[in-house]
Amino acid sequence: MMKLTVQHLNVRSTDEIDSLVEARLLAVSRRRRIDEAMVRLEERRHLSPPFRVSMHLVTPGPDYRVEAVEHSLQAAVHKAQAALVLQLDRRERQPRKSRSAPRKCRPPGR
Repeated sequence: MMKLTVQHLNVRSTDEIDSLVEARLLAVSRRRRIDEAMVRLEERRHLSPPFRVSMHLVTPGPDYRVEAVEHSLQAAVHKAQAALVLQLDRRERQPRKSRSAPRKCRPPGR
């Protein structure tokens, strides 16, 4: 079961936004087990685009971190989820390194 922590900075917590975040993370969790998800929703009124979403997912193996900025909070959440899916795709395509394989070491000196 995933532990979800959502932090709101200058953004009102609403059922609509919180449900959207949870649904997007559940969609990602179908592909990769998520032990813990820390999500930060932020409105930066003095910047454009004003909405920023950052996500840190703790998974078996490497963690995933993404950030997205957009002109609406919903769009930033969607963009962050798309970045997570892209990271998942990239890591799944990378060949796994075998820890049992001997490493080549350079002699000290040069």
